[in-house]
Amino acid sequence: MPTASRWAAAAGVFAFFAYAATLHPGIPGGDAGELAAAACAGGVAHPPGYPLHGLLLRLFGLFGPKLTAFHLVSAGCSAFTVALLVDLVTRWTKRLASGVLAGAAWFASPLAWLYSTSVEVFALHALLVTAVAWALTVDLQKGTKQTALLLGVVSGLALTHHQTALFVVAPLWLARIRLRAAWPHVFAGLVLGCTPLLLLPLWSGHDTLFSWGEQRSFSGFFTHVLRREYGTFQLASGEHSGTGLGSFLGAFAKFEGTQSFAIVAGLALFGAFCAPRRWFLTGLACLSLSVGVFGALTNLPLDNPLFRDVVSRFFLMPHLMLCAAAGLALSRRDVRLSFGLAVVLGILGFVQRPVHDARSVKNYGLALLNQPDDAVVLIQGDLIGNSMRALQACEAVKPGLRVIDQQLLSYDWYTSRLRRTNPELVIPPGSRWHPTDGDAFRLQALLLANAQRPLIVCGGFKEGERIELRSVPWGLCERLLVPGVPFDAEGWFKESAAKLPSLEWTRREAAAGTWEERVRRDVWHARAQRGLTALTLGIEQHADVTWLTRAYAILGECADRDEAPQPSVLKNLGIAAGRLGKTEEMKAALRRYLAVAPKEDPELAAVRALVEK
Repeated sequence: MPTASRWAAAAGVFAFFAYAATLHPGIPGGDAGELAAAACAGGVAHPPGYPLHGLLLRLFGLFGPKLTAFHLVSAGCSAFTVALLVDLVTRWTKRLASGVLAGAAWFASPLAWLYSTSVEVFALHALLVTAVAWALTVDLQKGTKQTALLLGVVSGLALTHHQTALFVVAPLWLARIRLRAAWPHVFAGLVLGCTPLLLLPLWSGHDTLFSWGEQRSFSGFFTHVLRREYGTFQLASGEHSGTGLGSFLGAFAKFEGTQSFAIVAGLALFGAFCAPRRWFLTGLACLSLSVGVFGALTNLPLDNPLFRDVVSRFFLMPHLMLCAAAGLALSRRDVRLSFGLAVVLGILGFVQRPVHDARSVKNYGLALLNQPDDAVVLIQGDLIGNSMRALQACEAVKPGLRVIDQQLLSYDWYTSRLRRTNPELVIPPGSRWHPTDGDAFRLQALLLANAQRPLIVCGGFKEGERIELRSVPWGLCERLLVPGVPFDAEGWFKESAAKLPSLEWTRREAAAGTWEERVRRDVWHARAQRGLTALTLGIEQHADVTWLTRAYAILGECADRDEAPQPSVLKNLGIAAGRLGKTEEMKAALRRYLAVAPKEDPELAAVRALVEK
């Protein structure tokens, strides 16, 4: 084995063991739960389906605990990326030290490490994009039919895995234009590389609610593969509007400043100008498409920390290009410096590596699934749905609980599958749910048709839907009260206390915008809602002291112990104190409220007057 290949293999093995030693020990947030559930249940993941990734998960899932095996898929893919980068940049520069530096740059990047140690599609995405560049380099060096076929295969695999690979594949293919030979083999390889798509109709035939779409028809297949339900290159289905290309570019620049203290970005800037003009232009085209075009199409508001965290995963592909360019920064005379920088980056990688939260998301999902066995549970939101799906499909936690996703209920294929998999549920006439469509049913009708069962809603109702059922807090969710059935307030108060999730498995220090921070916010919100309900009952029962005292105690805990209490908590605490005749406590709570109160509150003037009185 040539020296460069041995170094590449060694770097890949080292990276794999480093990632494997720091695997996520539980269920991550984001899409991880949904991807895991689809693989465990034999279904299809969300668009575009990720067939190659799903196949790898199924294969690795045959060995050992499924979630651990799924995380190892990401570790293996990212380690392979490190190895390919070492070999690729060595081929470009004829300098092994440059290849090692490029591999170390990717290995050490905190965000790359995050997605290298948890089940997600982005480690495989980075591997396939790197493989396209590597295959093109080998093809340009050797120019055989075999290398042309290889280029086509890996391009097909990359394009069928994630549509953003087009931003790299297209410019790289243009760089091959001068090689007029073997193009039929490239296109033959492309067709061969697209064959994993044939798995989607096969998996779609498995009737499970842990599967997205209906790929057994041509229209359903192309709708899924082309992400038509999302807008192809967009990240949401039109529910959100983005904050513009400028915000995206600013977020990317800020992101690069946090990856290994901007060392990689600095080296890449210098390395780009050291590259041959042809490759500089090719790389610039790839980077411009990945950042500029994708950023212009992104329709998530980046002023929201959670959405900014979601978008940041799409910085990985342009960051990968910068890692490759970083290897070009130093000359042959700088061998020791190159290896020295690689060591420094490796150390920074260990220091900056993400510390995974083993408990938050898993316990969050367990709390959500803690419902009566015969309940009908309507859910909304990725964190809620994906944490529940992973536990139900992969760990057999409450597998028979009837969980209905409101977002998916707006699709014909989901409603049809729901009727087949849960024949005991009464689904009103109509092909799907929609709040205004005349041919669709309403959630109110669905709930009333199944009112003989406990009705639970987690995450609230979809916007535009009118529900005329009263709800009370129920753990992280709400329980709906059926008209005509007496409400046992005392019974609810005791039962809801038992359902209340513990603060012990949330992270006070969770960073803003992370799923773990969202878990902690939801836990505090559940407690505050219980206090608000107690306050409402106290007011409804003519200033009942028992309920007002309960409300004051609950809201007081939320105001004092929560590191970021919502303004409404402080306002409600003031109301409870005032109703109990605690004038000074009321004023203290309302002063805190005024410091953070939303400007659109129509009662601001009255609150100020009450405090100053």
